Amino acid sequence: MENHKNKTDPADAIFKLFLCFMKIVLVLLTFIAGYLIFNMGSSFLLEGRIQGSALYSHSLGLLGGGLVTLLVLGRQEKIPLERKGIKTLPGILCVVLFGIGTALIGNFLMSLIPFEAIGGQEALQNNEVMYAPPFVARLVMYGIIAPLAEESLFRYGIYHRCKEGLTVWGALILSSLLFGIYHGNLQQGVYAFFMGILMAGIMELTGNFWMPVLFHGIANVTVNLCFEFEILSKLAFSGPGLGLLGIVTILGGIGILYFYLFSQKENKCSKKD
Repeated sequence: MENHKNKTDPADAIFKLFLCFMKIVLVLLTFIAGYLIFNMGSSFLLEGRIQGSALYSHSLGLLGGGLVTLLVLGRQEKIPLERKGIKTLPGILCVVLFGIGTALIGNFLMSLIPFEAIGGQEALQNNEVMYAPPFVARLVMYGIIAPLAEESLFRYGIYHRCKEGLTVWGALILSSLLFGIYHGNLQQGVYAFFMGILMAGIMELTGNFWMPVLFHGIANVTVNLCFEFEILSKLAFSGPGLGLLGIVTILGGIGILYFYLFSQKENKCSKKD
């Protein structure tokens, strides 16, 4: 008796990867089109009227790119913003705690790596540019606009496209690698790569696009608060502070897994009914 096994046709696998690549290119072009429209429009309105108008125009361009990506993919591809989702306050709190903990622990670990020795001054993030806007403006730009735009592109767009030609883990790694490259320097790139894996994982576990947006925003706001208020940075990166952050991160991660397993159980029960 012959043992029949399902074997993947190499030609079919290559064709799927090619389609996946082409769809990623289309996602990028969609985002770029939205970015250019909003960037040029805001540049025309803001130039000469506000200090640092180029940075604000860039932020509005990112917002436009994200919104256009969500609109186009949502209509054409019918990718849901939410499947099962975390809808309860405790579940949302777990995502918030996980965002705070991973952002601060991640930045602490990044501070231990000698990026300047590895890749020169270009390997470091440019804090003068990144933290130049007023504090409130940074909270809006990095806490709302950037998370919405970048999650629209990298998680809602690219990650979903990668899953069509790769395994979930392959999609996690490739979309996160592109997210790291997007940040333009080695220090931010390494940090963004690992955070990208976490954000794609959160979207996969929660089935909810808005959860990685929340995680991303909370992480950015947390880092900005520590930069603005030195006392917070000293407390967070002290021995007891790091210990507390470790506990917060673990509790948040366990909570996300719990709500994922709980939602899976609910889905099975509803199917039986």
